[in-house]
Amino acid sequence: MSHTVAVAATAPFGADVLERIAAKREISCVLTRPDARAGRGRKLVAPPAKLAAERIGIPVLQPERLAPGIDLGATTVVAVAYGLIVPDDVLAERLWLNVHPSLLPRWRGAAPVERALMADDPVTGVTVIRLVKELDAGPIAAQRSFAIAPEDDAGAVHARLGGRPREELPRECPLHDPDVRLDVLERCDTMLPNGQLHDPRHAGPRALRGRAELHGGPAACEGRRRDERGEGEGDDDELAHRCSFRSSPLHRRSRPGSIRTLSLVARLVGMNHVALEVDSIDEALAFWKTVFGPVTLRGRLPRMAFVDMGDQFVALAEPRTQPPDRARHVGIVVDDKEAVRVAAVAAGIEVSPPPALDLHDPWGNLLQVVDYREIQFTKAPEVLAGMGLGGLEKTDLALAELREKGLSGSDPEEV
Repeated sequence: MSHTVAVAATAPFGADVLERIAAKREISCVLTRPDARAGRGRKLVAPPAKLAAERIGIPVLQPERLAPGIDLGATTVVAVAYGLIVPDDVLAERLWLNVHPSLLPRWRGAAPVERALMADDPVTGVTVIRLVKELDAGPIAAQRSFAIAPEDDAGAVHARLGGRPREELPRECPLHDPDVRLDVLERCDTMLPNGQLHDPRHAGPRALRGRAELHGGPAACEGRRRDERGEGEGDDDELAHRCSFRSSPLHRRSRPGSIRTLSLVARLVGMNHVALEVDSIDEALAFWKTVFGPVTLRGRLPRMAFVDMGDQFVALAEPRTQPPDRARHVGIVVDDKEAVRVAAVAAGIEVSPPPALDLHDPWGNLLQVVDYREIQFTKAPEVLAGMGLGGLEKTDLALAELREKGLSGSDPEEV
């Protein structure tokens, strides 16, 4: 009998992968998140992975949190779109593999497919890693890519991704190994270039960035050997797996001849956007217009909309797959917080008492509304002017906080 595994999955992508694994090997149980209320009626809804497991006849476990000693009936767990943090002591009890719908180390974290589409990536794919404490940072065991067509949306890409772990990953991949052990990653070196596992957390000599020609344009690449001239090795297909950006006909927003490289050590700069799950894009846009006034869309896909905020945006994505927020929240910055409070109350939306302004949208997203004038977050003057907010100024307290951190050009004696 083939090696038995457990599967940890919640979202539709996890359900797709679950069905494909079940067609090839025995699954002892499915770990998934508890049923959650969704939609305007707040009805209790089962996760997609639970529905798939019940159709197949696989036992389902739905713990609120994972704790040591949980009986999964297998020494290996395949996690895909699970949605719960796996504590260190639970990771230590067995081998956890993660199927991630992107070409790691690009697009770690949530919504990798949507982020690849928004960045106009020409390729995406599936990566199998060993699950570690850090987010999507475990050693890569296997990886396969495919091109993103100009007409593809998130649904089309997810549909293609769902079949990759079973149909496209090599036979040596841990998912197909009948003798999966804790040292499995040490036995997967034949799957990767240079005979090495690429661990995104430890950028050694083999992870130096190189430059090479790809589809007639220069490319900045990761994870490549470099010769004395610093040029990357490998054919176009291999380079395509490791390019963080390239100038080519496949990248519709790139500038001819441009090269963009990533430093070995990154620094946090800020937030470009957040993505919120909702059950209806149209209803979500109506909610935002009711609370925040007129909104401008940066773009729209069949199941996504991008609400413009000058040099930032909020992505609204269908469907909602998670329970209502409790402590988790998104900070929304406005020019007049109390105007938002008045609009929300007039619409019958429950809000927190002053001075805070917290409210939930109909799908459980917790929005914490703050006033731009009262916080440290600062937009460039030209961005504010372009948004029609050129006269928006900070309070004395906010300016003092910025000066204390060396982030204000104002002379204390002039304020």
